[in-house]
Amino acid sequence: MPEERPGLARILLVEDDILVRLVIAEELREAGLAVIEATSADEAMAYLSAGGHADLVFTDIEMPGSMNGLELARRLRSAKPDLPVILTSGKFMSQDVGALGLFVPKPYSVQRAVTLVLQQLGVQQPDGGMNRKSLLIVETEILIRHPLSEYLRECGYEVVEATDSAEAHRVIIDGAKKIDVIFADFESWGERGSALTSWIRANSPDTQVTLAGTLAKRVEKAGELCGEGPALSKPYDHQLIHDHIRRLLAAKEHRDAKA
Repeated sequence: MPEERPGLARILLVEDDILVRLVIAEELREAGLAVIEATSADEAMAYLSAGGHADLVFTDIEMPGSMNGLELARRLRSAKPDLPVILTSGKFMSQDVGALGLFVPKPYSVQRAVTLVLQQLGVQQPDGGMNRKSLLIVETEILIRHPLSEYLRECGYEVVEATDSAEAHRVIIDGAKKIDVIFADFESWGERGSALTSWIRANSPDTQVTLAGTLAKRVEKAGELCGEGPALSKPYDHQLIHDHIRRLLAAKEHRDAKA
């Protein structure tokens, strides 16, 4: 069963656009909620089928995969009739949603979405948080990505979740969120990720990149791409990853202090 953060209302956020998902997830966490990020309805169902818990589902309707957000809502209505669902779309209309859940048309303000979620849960919105270091986790599997991301958030970091190098590329090139450390699965990073690593070295040398993998030769290749000490292998030891990130950030702060 996926790890959960005790004491917080849990939102299953289902959105395939990484930049939209990043902003909404960040605001929901600032509002004091735990957020499970899924990039498709299939991934959301994989999380729930593995025993993951959600107090509310906020889902886009148009997504890639075997089902869209409407089909996800139908399955949830049948299996979990008491689970609140909020659906959003720029193409579908409220009449398409019917009784499957609340509907928010796109484009919408992020604050409106967050307020609606809080109203559904009966939760008050707290004041904003502190300035924290930002990590980008790149991992295809939600059952691996989510527990690691939640662990690192508990350690005090702001964590952005991406499922592959294409999403990571959008986050980095967009520039709206400064990323201090990238931790990526070698398979999720892919060939495009190799080019992205070179771009990061040339254009954002302060951003640290660590790649991980399962096969020894892939881990060795990941270490060559990173150029930053040993790569890490699966299954992940969360504490080991945290220690590795702390060392990277400490080394960066030491270099900055000497500059």
